[in-house]
Amino acid sequence: NQLSSLLDILRAQLFPCNGTQIWWKSWREGGFKKQYEAKMIDEIGEEKFKKIVKLLLSEHSRLIGRYPEMPLAGNFIDNRGSMINFCPAGRGCDNDQRKKFVEIDAEKRIRKDSFDVLKMLFSKYNIGVDIALGGNTSIDIFPYGWDKTYVLSHLGDYETISFVGDRCDDGGNDKALYDALKLNDFAFKT
Repeated sequence: NQLSSLLDILRAQLFPCNGTQIWWKSWREGGFKKQYEAKMIDEIGEEKFKKIVKLLLSEHSRLIGRYPEMPLAGNFIDNRGSMINFCPAGRGCDNDQRKKFVEIDAEKRIRKDSFDVLKMLFSKYNIGVDIALGGNTSIDIFPYGWDKTYVLSHLGDYETISFVGDRCDDGGNDKALYDALKLNDFAFKT
C-alpha cells in the first residue's frame, strides 16, 4: 500500500520473502501476477521441516520457563512459504505487549539466547538452514543461501536498486544484502 500510487504508473517487480517470490505489475495489465515462488519445504524436505517445528516448540517452552515475564500473544510459529518466522512473544502482540517484549529483550537478550540455541540445534541435526534476527520480535529461519541476497539472482543490469532494511547489524536479517550491495559498488545511501 505504501508504494501503490507509484506502482500504478510504473512497470514494477517486487521481490518479497527474500526474493523467493517475484511479482510483476504493468500499468497496461493492472494487478500483480506471481511469476516465481520457491518454497522452503521443497528445498529441505518435509522431514527436516517438521524437525524444525518440533525444535521451535521445544525452544518456545524453554523460553516461557526461563523468561516468565515475557508476554505471550499467540501465533509463535509462522510458515511463510520460503521461511519460518519464530516469534517468542507471538505475532498477535498488541502494541503494549510488543513494547514490553522489546524492553525485556533489550535487557535479557531473549532472542539472542534463542538464536544461539537454535543455531546449535539446527547444526547438530544437520538440517541445512540458517537463521537471522528479524524485526524487533522474531527470528527468521530459511534454507542456506536464502537470505536476502537471494534476490540478487533475479536481477540483471539495473541502474538503480532500492533496498529498505532496518536490521543491517550482525545477526540481522538485512545484513547479508546490505553487505552484498556495498561490496558490489551499487549507489548506496545509509
